[in-house]
Amino acid sequence: MAISAQILALALAASPEVLDAGDLGQIIEQRATEPAAALAGRRFRISIPVVDGDRRNLRTYQSPARWRYDFASQSLDITIGLGQITAQNYDGYGPQGLGRLPPLQTAFFSTRERRAPITLRRLTPGGGDITNIGVSSVAVSHGLAVPFDGAGVSGFPPGFQPLMTYRAKLPRRALKAAVDGLQLVLEGELTSLADNPPLLCGSFRGGLQAKAVTGDTQILLRDRQCFLTARVVRATLTRGSGHAFMTWEDRPRS
Repeated sequence: MAISAQILALALAASPEVLDAGDLGQIIEQRATEPAAALAGRRFRISIPVVDGDRRNLRTYQSPARWRYDFASQSLDITIGLGQITAQNYDGYGPQGLGRLPPLQTAFFSTRERRAPITLRRLTPGGGDITNIGVSSVAVSHGLAVPFDGAGVSGFPPGFQPLMTYRAKLPRRALKAAVDGLQLVLEGELTSLADNPPLLCGSFRGGLQAKAVTGDTQILLRDRQCFLTARVVRATLTRGSGHAFMTWEDRPRS
C-alpha cells in the first residue's frame, strides 16, 4: 500500500493533466503519504449529475444539484444546494481544527451505499418497547470542501452562492429533454487551508430522518466521508452535449 501511494504521489506531481472525479476518488482511496505536496495546486474538472430531487436515497440527499417539477404549475426548479461541514454532522470537525477555518461548503461527487433491513427497538416510559423495521445504510462519500462565509471569504467565482434556485415555466412534454444530461460542472484547484492538508476524512455524525428523504422509514446511517479542500474558479450548468446555459467564472483582473 505504501508503494502504491508513493507511485501515485510521484505521478500526480509529474502530470499536468486536469483531474476528473475518477482521479480524485482514486487519490482519496489510495491515501497518498504526502498529500499536501502532491495535491495542492492540482487542477480539476468534475461533472456532477443534476438529480431528481424527489428520489429518496442518500445520493439525492447529498447531491449539490437537484431538479424538481411541479405538474400543477408546469414549472421546473433547478436548485444548487451545497452542504456545510459542522461539528453536528462531521466527527472530524474538532480533531481536525476546522473550527479555526471559514465555513466549508461541500459538493459531493461520489456516493456508494449499501442498504439492509434492520429491526429498531425503542423503550417507552412505561417500560415496554416499540419495534420498527428500518434500514441500515453503510456508505462511502467523496466531495469537495470549499470555504465560504457570506461575508467576503469565498472559494467560489463571483455570483455563485451555496444555495440558489432557478424556476422556469416548462410544459410537461418538454421535461425529459430539459433534464436529461443536466450536469453541474465545477473547475478549479485543490488547496491547503491553514495547517490542514487538502485531504480530510472522517464520518457522518447524526441521523437521517427527514421524511422528504426517508419517507416513513428510519435509517441508521454510517457514512465514511472524505473531502478535498478546493477553490472553484468556474461553475457551469450544462445540458446534453455540454451546452452551457448558466456560468459563473472567476476572470483574471487585467
